[in-house]
Amino acid sequence: MAGHRRLTLMVFGAHTYLGQEVARFGRAMGHRMIACTDKESLPKPEHPWMHGVHWVTNPEPDLHIWPDGPPAALVYCDTTLFDGQHRSFQEILVQRPGRLLNKALPLRPLPRFIFRSTVPQPFLPSSFTTSSRRIEDRIADSTLPFAVLRFPLLYGPDRPDSVAARVVMSAVSRLPFISSIQDFPISMRVETAALAMLRAALEPSISGFLDPEEIARIGDVMIAQ
Repeated sequence: MAGHRRLTLMVFGAHTYLGQEVARFGRAMGHRMIACTDKESLPKPEHPWMHGVHWVTNPEPDLHIWPDGPPAALVYCDTTLFDGQHRSFQEILVQRPGRLLNKALPLRPLPRFIFRSTVPQPFLPSSFTTSSRRIEDRIADSTLPFAVLRFPLLYGPDRPDSVAARVVMSAVSRLPFISSIQDFPISMRVETAALAMLRAALEPSISGFLDPEEIARIGDVMIAQ
């Protein structure tokens, strides 16, 4: 990873399972982690690592106000499918990251923009994938250095519901109409996903659009926790 230089990273959608794992690993590596979410989604500080993260109850804070200078990377982890709430695909997946792109463009040096996206999945609404592709195009057309990580279903032991979802998806994958899809991605551990996003935020060589196979490769690392 990026040596021992301490960087400021902003995590948007820090209430999500993925967002919290990115903040946790980043803090373990000694980086300044600014976790952004709204007041309604602010998680309870149940784990010691959470006290070492700067929590901001604003999903779109000013990017210029930090005493150590602008952030090195904006890591967008938010999703409409996190807790089953019916939140707007357009607002969460397109409009908010689009506004953050505009806010980041005047910063110098330009921060990296790391975006959580999705592979096509048979039980996701088509508008979810369509909205994700729209903002992907905007990110790619901007002048910001970026990485877009297209994830399959994420799961982990701290979320029994996500483990159950993985079991369901694994069963569904064996159905004839699904198993005929070549290289259909079933699931990925959230720790692998978080480490891949963190590496993309820290390492300029990781850029562009990443599929699950590439994400799994760069997320397969060990750090002190």
